[in-house]
Amino acid sequence: MTYQAPTIMTVFTGTSKQILFLCLTFCFMTTSSAQPLDRSKIIVSYSYNFAKHIKWPDEENLVNFNIALFNVKNRQLLNEFNQLHETVRIKNVDINIIQTSNISSLANYNMVYVDNPSDATIASIQTVIEGKPILLITHAATNKRLVMINLYDDENEKLKFEINKANLLNSKLTPQPELILLGGTEIDVAKLFREGQSSLIRLQNKLATQQQKLDSQQNEIKRQQDQLKSQQTKLKLQQSQLDLQQASLAVLIKNNRLQEKNYNSLLLDIQRLNDDIDSTRSINSALSDELIALKTTIASNKTTIIKQRNEIEISEIQKKTLATQVEKGNQELAVKQSALDNKQQILIEKDLELDEQQRRLKSISKSIVDEESKLNRLNLTIEDQQKSLEAQTQSIKKLDELVNAQKRSLYFLWGIITLSIALFVLASIAYRSKRKDNDRLAKKSHDLQMARDKLAVAKQKAEQANQAKSVFLSLMSHELRTPLQSIIGYTDLIIEELEAEGNNNYNDQLVRVTNNGQRLLTLINNTLDLAKIEAGKMEVQLTRTNIGALIEEAVSNIKPLLKKNDNQLFVDIDDNTLTPSIDYDKTLHILVNLLSNATKFTNNGTVTISVNNKAHALNLTVSDTGVGLTKNQLDTIFYQFHQVDHKNALKTKGTGLGLSITKHFCELMGGQITTRSQKGVGTSFIVNIPLPVIVKSKTILELDDN
Repeated sequence: MTYQAPTIMTVFTGTSKQILFLCLTFCFMTTSSAQPLDRSKIIVSYSYNFAKHIKWPDEENLVNFNIALFNVKNRQLLNEFNQLHETVRIKNVDINIIQTSNISSLANYNMVYVDNPSDATIASIQTVIEGKPILLITHAATNKRLVMINLYDDENEKLKFEINKANLLNSKLTPQPELILLGGTEIDVAKLFREGQSSLIRLQNKLATQQQKLDSQQNEIKRQQDQLKSQQTKLKLQQSQLDLQQASLAVLIKNNRLQEKNYNSLLLDIQRLNDDIDSTRSINSALSDELIALKTTIASNKTTIIKQRNEIEISEIQKKTLATQVEKGNQELAVKQSALDNKQQILIEKDLELDEQQRRLKSISKSIVDEESKLNRLNLTIEDQQKSLEAQTQSIKKLDELVNAQKRSLYFLWGIITLSIALFVLASIAYRSKRKDNDRLAKKSHDLQMARDKLAVAKQKAEQANQAKSVFLSLMSHELRTPLQSIIGYTDLIIEELEAEGNNNYNDQLVRVTNNGQRLLTLINNTLDLAKIEAGKMEVQLTRTNIGALIEEAVSNIKPLLKKNDNQLFVDIDDNTLTPSIDYDKTLHILVNLLSNATKFTNNGTVTISVNNKAHALNLTVSDTGVGLTKNQLDTIFYQFHQVDHKNALKTKGTGLGLSITKHFCELMGGQITTRSQKGVGTSFIVNIPLPVIVKSKTILELDDN
């Protein structure tokens, strides 16, 4: 620290006004009376860091980085964005700031900022930019399903942000691990999905209920249509029968008319013949015979006509008779139905009588069974009495033997009395000795109880001191993280500005500031985790986890250290299809800690990750070919603030908290961690997490870890 101070002062005098602003900000924020940063500057700084720590597809082909400010009315915020356009570059290209209110034009930008949007506005914007590599930053948005990165004010009016990682990946944007280190939180996408699924299930249930009602109505309509069709069929059948009867009646009427016509023609002929007879009396007897024959024919025709008329009347009578018979048949059917109902009623009454008789029979059978049970009990009683008589006989014999034995025992009574007197004397002597021993023991017990009371008081004071320490660590970690994150962010901003200006004279010093800040931030995070664990307020959040993605993210965090120590990494995953429900962040923390330790204590060697992913358990093994550990070192390796190799503590740059926090995280998920090691050969850490993970219900105090 003594040699860096003049160097930093030289930077202040030789660079732009932003460096001076950064240093002044750091000085003010590290004091107890620090003033909060201007909100507009914080929003612009967050936006710059978001763009910096997110990877765009084909970002090396970018010509300009276009930022759209949608319906932004805050003049100060506009000025800060314009100042960002003038001072820095993103992805090594110039920044264009455009203010717009046209939603359809947002598809042409790389990043969009929206202030206080409504749900409808976010939905419209998502429709335009969906599936495109466009980063959407919102402020005070309420619908968490549609946002990518959302800035919001907490209960203390501090500006924070939350990330919907699923929407970022859907837009082909890759968030880097440093994005979470800026102090944000990740939105629980699984919870949002479950809420959406619940609402979808409710809608499906309503739709199914309406579909059932519609089906029942359709079935009723179909049934009524079937009834109507059957009635129409009956009507057609009756209509066809009526048509046949009408056709036969029409034929009869037609024949009758023809016969009447023949009869009329015959009457005319007879009239003409009568005229001829009156005029000519000279016709011979042959004509008289013909006349007689004609009269006979006429008489027969009249008879035929009368018969046909009678047949027509008979057919009418038959129709009426048929109708009467149908009506009588219906009446007889009704009578038979009533008779059948009467018979059915009689059968029901007979069934009731039969049931009554069966009940009586059952009661009689039950009484017979009761009588038999009584008879059996009497037999058992008689047998018991016989047994008791035999027992009394035996007892009398035993009493005789006892009398004989008592006689024999009287001879030994005097000797026993003598021995009793001797034992009494000995017991008196032992009692006095025992009483003295009890007095000494009571005194020692009193002293021991006093020591226990003092120990309990000391333990209570120690627990209170430990609790106060945990609260102090939590508060101090919070007070240190906020300014430290600002220092890291503004230092990165200065590095970008100096690189844009082509000034690399102070790059090494500023990179050293960033690295030391990141190391200090990691130490503060470990301290905060330790405080939460000791206070019993560490929360477990279970999510479906892709083991391959988890291993890949852990490996990406320790790649620089692998390269520095010339180590090779091997990964062996037996089954990458299962997605166990575990705490993703804590499992990632466990892997990063174990990989960092293995890499730090191994040079020119190998580090191996083995994953045994089963339905009932998840086993993670991290092995190395490093220096190894002795048996005494294995006994103390999980102690807090304990380092195995104190001589190389400065070289390895550890605090002694990593393995302790790793063990606590394993135990929080119901698992355990074990170690195998051989000095000079290497070390293996085995993490076993039973599945499913069962989290004990407890009250969770949400700490402000921003």
